[in-house]
Amino acid sequence: MGLVDLWRPRWLPCSNCDRSVTRATVCDGELVMTRHEIEIFLSEVNRWILQRADLDYVRSELPANVLETNWLGAPPATEADILEVESRLGLLLPPSYKDFVRVSNGFLCISPILGPLLPTTEVTWFRERNQEIIDSWLEDNQDDLISDEEYLTYGEEQWRSRTRFGYLQHAIAITGPGDPVILLNPKVTFCDGEWEVWSFGTLHAGAKRFQSLGAALLAHVLEIALWK
Repeated sequence: MGLVDLWRPRWLPCSNCDRSVTRATVCDGELVMTRHEIEIFLSEVNRWILQRADLDYVRSELPANVLETNWLGAPPATEADILEVESRLGLLLPPSYKDFVRVSNGFLCISPILGPLLPTTEVTWFRERNQEIIDSWLEDNQDDLISDEEYLTYGEEQWRSRTRFGYLQHAIAITGPGDPVILLNPKVTFCDGEWEVWSFGTLHAGAKRFQSLGAALLAHVLEIALWK
């Protein structure tokens, strides 16, 4: 199974609502990866970054021990690690994020332009390091004019100019400096406990929004891999 295979939808009825979803998890058919599929995803990304010929410039910036071990990941997060970040933020984090860090608590390079997937000790509010960026997006804030129907549209049909950028004040950054950055949005949640996920930056002229972390990361990797 490769990256493209992970993107193929498997439709099941949602146990919590009347809509059909992928693996009875996120509504509208977006992907929530199982733990095994997260392992496959990270393994495939690891192989892509470390072996692809045109990514020498990326590998030149990696620590020497990564090239020796051939692994961009980190040891799994413990339950104590997860409880610490949840206690610090005062929130119960979404299941897909916790499954990712249970496989690898941080990942040095998901793509050539995305910052590293941060370990739980470094995950924090986006506003803590980026308030000026948030303020610039809020200068002409029109969140009150965006209906739920307009906002809660995902996939290629979403209208990125109809994003509620006020949510940036509440977003949690799980990747380091890069363009885009991956944000968890606790203000929009789904019936299975998942949160909305943003790929935010100039690449998408704002935010491209997803209904799970797996969908956001996989879409980003496939987009950049095909583009490269």
